Amino acid sequence: MENTFKNNYRVSSYVIDRNMNINLSTVMGILQDIANDHCEALNADRWSLLKSSNAFWVTTKVKLQINELPQMRQDFVAETWCIKNSAVKFERDSKFFNDDKVFLTATSEWVAIDASSRRIRPAKTIAFPFDMQCREDRAIDGDFSKMNYQIEEENRKYSRKILSSDIDVNNHVNNCFYARFVLDCFDNEFLSKHKLKTYETHFINEAHEGEQLDFYVKKFDEDFYVEARAEDKVVIKTLLKFE
Repeated sequence: MENTFKNNYRVSSYVIDRNMNINLSTVMGILQDIANDHCEALNADRWSLLKSSNAFWVTTKVKLQINELPQMRQDFVAETWCIKNSAVKFERDSKFFNDDKVFLTATSEWVAIDASSRRIRPAKTIAFPFDMQCREDRAIDGDFSKMNYQIEEENRKYSRKILSSDIDVNNHVNNCFYARFVLDCFDNEFLSKHKLKTYETHFINEAHEGEQLDFYVKKFDEDFYVEARAEDKVVIKTLLKFE
């Protein structure tokens, strides 16, 4: 059973940022897209999982290391492969590249959520090809960050109400949209002058229509830590490094 999946992409004009690079939300969307397509080839995509196991996939962590971002009208290949799974967690790595360079590498962590209870399911309770040979090569070395940071009210940057257009098929804020929310913590001048090199986000709790997300930003050495809360609930934790 094939444990590698690839798709070809071209950067369209409607997904570029101020610097004519593919925007971060689209990068996150492509990572989600190729993961779903790979799972579909394995008969373990969202719709297959709902039918066979009454469950669906949720991303819990993503980490990107960016060499440079593909630019408008540039072609690239997105590749993804499964690494391993534990009792509840599945890991996969990805990369964007063309004949000349590797644009970025990524690693991500996924869990299966029960469609009825919205609770994490043990891996062994879902239909997945566990006999598949996982690749041992890694796109990114090292573990995910701990992100045990403390933030104060003075670190609050802005607030945003969750609206209907933020909601996806799982009836919560789409994971890709958080990348845009996080970058909104930085002004246009800063983002025009600085290149994003590392982006790591942990999805802690769901956010739903009508909730208000409060975004807090604190700088630690070379890293910016961004935390989003809905009242007392931490929704996401993110680390960013710019140059």
